[in-house]
Amino acid sequence: MTSPTYSTTKDPRPSPPFSDHMSARPSVRFGTIRIGMRHNVPDSPHQRPAGDPRVAETRGVVLTAARCLIADEGPDAVTPTRLSAMTGVSRSTIYRHWQDPRAIIFEATASDTTRPPFEATGEPLDDLRSYLEALREGLKGTQGALLATQIDRAEHDDEASDAMRRISTQRREMIGHMLAEPPDGFGALHALIVGPLIFQRYLDRGDIGDELIDMIVEVYATTRDRRHPHRSSRDPQGFRKEEA
Repeated sequence: MTSPTYSTTKDPRPSPPFSDHMSARPSVRFGTIRIGMRHNVPDSPHQRPAGDPRVAETRGVVLTAARCLIADEGPDAVTPTRLSAMTGVSRSTIYRHWQDPRAIIFEATASDTTRPPFEATGEPLDDLRSYLEALREGLKGTQGALLATQIDRAEHDDEASDAMRRISTQRREMIGHMLAEPPDGFGALHALIVGPLIFQRYLDRGDIGDELIDMIVEVYATTRDRRHPHRSSRDPQGFRKEEA
């Protein structure tokens, strides 16, 4: 199922009277997108039975709206008032889920939002190129804005810094496994692979072209062959079969 897309454009029609329950404002229109909430959802999470899927639904709707605000206007735009107007979830409900509004920003950006969705084929260089192409797409739009917010928060918040470190470790292990690289000493090589895309996206503010991806793959192949002369970058297991 495709995730809902939010727009921060205000609805020109008058809103129904404000209520502490989402059932009083069942849906809100933003531009051409109408976001619907279920009727008769109890206001407090404590009023709902354990495992009630409506709890996850409410949190998911609010977090999706928060991510859209971050992408369009930055993290300062994420407030309970704006989120309530976008989703129809009352402010009191939002505060019950997140007592500190800053926690909404943290949760909205704490996941690995740019993890490329692709299937590894077992051909290291081909897989690396596919990974970088998928990462390029992931750094665009909402996902790229969320990562920028993650990086900024990690500079000033220990919890955000730990989350960023966990994401980086998971990403490094995933790439290392894909390339059949030994875990020890792969950190610098991981930075060599991913770093140029991060630089191009956030510092140079330019497009990530095919030429840059080709150069990264070529440099990795050369570096790998130098570091492991008995390996072949084309061998799915990373090893060259010795001639008889």
